[in-house]
Amino acid sequence: MSLLTTNNHSVALSYGEPPSTLNDSLKDSYQRSTDELQSLLSKPLAHLTDADKLRIREITQAKLKHFLENGHRTRRANTWRALMSRWAKFESWCLTNNLTPLPASPEVVATFIEYHQASSYTTLSQYAWAINSFHVECGLLSPVSSKTVQDKQNEIRIVKLESGGLAQEQATPFRLHHLQMLIESYGESERLLDKRNLALLNIAYESLLRESELLRIKVGHLKSTFEGDYVLSVPYTKTNDSGEEEVVNITPLGFKLIQRYIQGAGLTKEDYLFQPIGRSNKVSVQAKPMNTRTVDRVFLWAFESLAIDLHSAWSGHSARIGAAQDLLAAGYSIAQIQENGRWKSPMMVLRYGKDIKAKESAMAKMLAERR
Repeated sequence: MSLLTTNNHSVALSYGEPPSTLNDSLKDSYQRSTDELQSLLSKPLAHLTDADKLRIREITQAKLKHFLENGHRTRRANTWRALMSRWAKFESWCLTNNLTPLPASPEVVATFIEYHQASSYTTLSQYAWAINSFHVECGLLSPVSSKTVQDKQNEIRIVKLESGGLAQEQATPFRLHHLQMLIESYGESERLLDKRNLALLNIAYESLLRESELLRIKVGHLKSTFEGDYVLSVPYTKTNDSGEEEVVNITPLGFKLIQRYIQGAGLTKEDYLFQPIGRSNKVSVQAKPMNTRTVDRVFLWAFESLAIDLHSAWSGHSARIGAAQDLLAAGYSIAQIQENGRWKSPMMVLRYGKDIKAKESAMAKMLAERR
């Protein structure tokens, strides 16, 4: 039975005896309960009493309850949703097969990973991350660290590597000439939806912000400087949670597109910049950011509007990739592009720009004159 299945009454976490040493008194009650659990789990099986087993279950269930109720406060919303989604998939599979998800044995986790091996390796890694997180949060030994699970992951990785299954599908690049084509076609449109879509596409390209970061922009984050420049203040991003705002330059043309949209929508400085627009072409101001699926729909609108021959439609990540490729093609360094895109590693720039880098390789340049 899953430890997630509790009685209707709430599980209260009791911490046993009050601290008996100065060292214990310097720990919080959560850490003392973890120490107690580890002490109980270290007992030889033959010495475990029924009271010990009950206590282990009480502490573990209480830690689980605490995690489910408070975990979202210490994690980004997207991270929490992904964690809960991956865990729910594992738990559902276990219960369907009459297996225990928490604590799960290494054999159960290895079997789960093997059963889902058709999924991308990234997805399998996320399953392992979720399973590990839940066990660690409950004070339990993680089965993911076992040799059984590690061997299974490596086995699947080798199979995917040899079959080409490790290659990640890359979003279709949305490049500057695509943006310019859209501005030429819709830049003078009086439809509020067109104004919003162009403003979003332009900021997405010029700022290289991620979908969720775009949707957190408020009107008041856009400013003009004494020097006549236009800037966007970004409160925080996936790679910056220091509290220090980042500043992104916006071109005069981009700022003009944004202002046309703001004025048409009648937004105030406190409003989120990008708002839903109904069939009547009127804005419906929300007090919270829109769902990131809206960004995908805007890029799909752009793709269908231009009706050009591409491998696949654009998505919310396309502008980041396209901008990175344009910057590489213009001769900017990988370090400069990494900074612009707020990537932790230059590997993402290299991955997104592999087609551009191939054209500029030594062999490609040497053979450029050959026909």
